[in-house]
Amino acid sequence: MKTLAALTLCAGTTWALLGSPPNALAEPEQLHHVYVTVYKGLLFDSVEPLARDIANHGGDVKVFWHDYQRVDLQCPDLIVGHSQGGNAAIRQAVDCQNKGTPPKAIVVIDAGRFPQTSVVPKEVRFACASYYDPSHPIGGQYIYGHCKNTRVPGYSHLQMPSTPQVVRGVRQILNLLEHNQ
Repeated sequence: MKTLAALTLCAGTTWALLGSPPNALAEPEQLHHVYVTVYKGLLFDSVEPLARDIANHGGDVKVFWHDYQRVDLQCPDLIVGHSQGGNAAIRQAVDCQNKGTPPKAIVVIDAGRFPQTSVVPKEVRFACASYYDPSHPIGGQYIYGHCKNTRVPGYSHLQMPSTPQVVRGVRQILNLLEHNQ
């Protein structure tokens, strides 16, 4: 008998984790490798600890500056971006979907204030989670459209990628992707 645990990241997108009850005849669980692109914000290295955490939890991580058009044209399973890197994550995810290979999920962390990239279209085929604090003058962008926004108050813009809430959310998505490729 299978059990089902689900995580809803945004409207209409549910990730399910199927597991079997423990018994002597159960086959070992097969995990899948998760490819992750992480985008830094403008002139900041604040995503480095998060990128290391992702790698330590089974992700194959590439870290880039926020202008993905110059550095990463591949379509990974998960895209994470902080500040202006959050805007790059949205652009790359939409571009990958337009190419026919959408990511499974994106995580936007305190996105920079660029109105033209603060909307995730309704027709996307990837999950979107956004963490933000609207009090930040350089970040704090609410992502409109097809994205679950979670307010994380009390941290500076540079601390946001390392907050417990963001790290837990990214780990949870990684675990779901490892089990459901």
